[in-house]
Amino acid sequence: MTLRKEIAIGRNTLVLETGRVARQADGAVLASLGDSVVLATACIDPNPREVDFIPLTVDYRERKSAGGKIPGGFFKREGRPSTSEIIICRMIDRSVRPMLPKCLNRETQIVGTAFSADPEQAPDVVAMNGAFAALALSSVPHEHVLGAVRVGRIEGELVFNPSAGELEKSQMDIVVSGSSAALVMVEGEAGQVPEEVVAEALEAAHGEIKKIIAVIREMAAEAGKPKLSLEDAAPDPEIDRLVREMVGEKLFRGMTGAAEKLARRTAVKEIKNEVLETLQE
Repeated sequence: MTLRKEIAIGRNTLVLETGRVARQADGAVLASLGDSVVLATACIDPNPREVDFIPLTVDYRERKSAGGKIPGGFFKREGRPSTSEIIICRMIDRSVRPMLPKCLNRETQIVGTAFSADPEQAPDVVAMNGAFAALALSSVPHEHVLGAVRVGRIEGELVFNPSAGELEKSQMDIVVSGSSAALVMVEGEAGQVPEEVVAEALEAAHGEIKKIIAVIREMAAEAGKPKLSLEDAAPDPEIDRLVREMVGEKLFRGMTGAAEKLARRTAVKEIKNEVLETLQE
């Protein structure tokens, strides 16, 4: 089933489409703004891992073919990610990671690929909204649906998702992401503008983000997959209390008592071994 949604953001229209490409992915969305088109996919491994962190990987790549070019010169192939690609990966990661359950122990991947590049519309906001929509459609459990928007200010007026030409005249260039409840990530720059103006821009951006979230929720209701149920692997409260009583003060001294990093690491390792030996007894 192909599903297409359009959201009017400022003077532009953000289009989110699913069901046409990458149908084997857990969640896949073709996002476009102007002539910038990004395919975002989200996948999760159903098998859990024994890790104490959230195994989330975010990747975003812009191929030369998106701009109608073929790599030339000495390097004939695509190279490592550019600075802008890395920044887009980080903006997606910083937005999504706090929304995931702390007990998520399954390998999760979000991948964005630019299909078409519009010189007037930066692909970062397109990739972010595509990733958020793909995540909402997938079986990856997460607490909040997200949205993202770029906000500028030209001649005292706020402009959402401004073009490259408009950004040259803008007093600020800020990318904001958030849930319906609050903002979760802000990335950008601004000239000498009052703090009240920046606060106003963030508040207005949140209003536009809520529009995007409402549409993504509609897509998830119509074409989304059931979320995976996770077992909360929280430590036993009694063991947590005993460990804190045993090593709370020792651990603090071990981490702050020496100036050299190697000495601190050795002290913490000795404390850890001591706790393991005590608990095994």
